[in-house]
Amino acid sequence: MFYSNNEAVNGDAQQVEEAAAILNVSEFRLFELAYQDWFGELAKQTKLESAYMPYVTCGTVPCWLRHFSRKTLQLCDEAGLFLPKLSAKANTVGFALKSIEVWSFILFLTVIAMMVN
Repeated sequence: MFYSNNEAVNGDAQQVEEAAAILNVSEFRLFELAYQDWFGELAKQTKLESAYMPYVTCGTVPCWLRHFSRKTLQLCDEAGLFLPKLSAKANTVGFALKSIEVWSFILFLTVIAMMVN
């Protein structure tokens, strides 16, 4: 039998939400990006849906999505960008990204991080 730590699950889901807002993509698109980053290939739709449904219903975050979300948030933190805490009810994209310069800088950091790794 599997037990989950609700605080860890909620924290992981919050990080996924924040990373999606930072990258200005849907949470499902974040699944696609994270899968490709982790496995090095595009995921089949059925594979993504089977990972996405437990996330939607229970807040369960796959390890590859957790890694990608944390990496995205870490890049922002290392860049010294202040991103306010986001909530599901907030206008996350407009609230977190007020200028195109911030988005461009985050994208630049992501590309550099991929080149280094």
